[in-house]
Amino acid sequence: MNEHLTVLECEVIAFEQGWFKHPAVRESLIRERFGWSHTRHVLVLNAAIEHPAAPAYAPTLVRTLRERRAARIAARPSLRTGGPR
Repeated sequence: MNEHLTVLECEVIAFEQGWFKHPAVRESLIRERFGWSHTRHVLVLNAAIEHPAAPAYAPTLVRTLRERRAARIAARPSLRTGGPR
């Protein structure tokens, strides 16, 4: 496995440093900057923050992003229990 993040992975992680008050603005900026949907962005971001080199690139940001993701997953009973949404 590659020990370093790609330029794109670094850009995706760095993009999350911005604070967006409105999800629509964030989604618009994702499409403008990366040319993909919010869903695709989340998939790419999740892969980037799981990369072994991610914490060395942006330790606090990567930790925060991982914690937010874990909290969102924990808040979804259907994902924890396999029950209906």
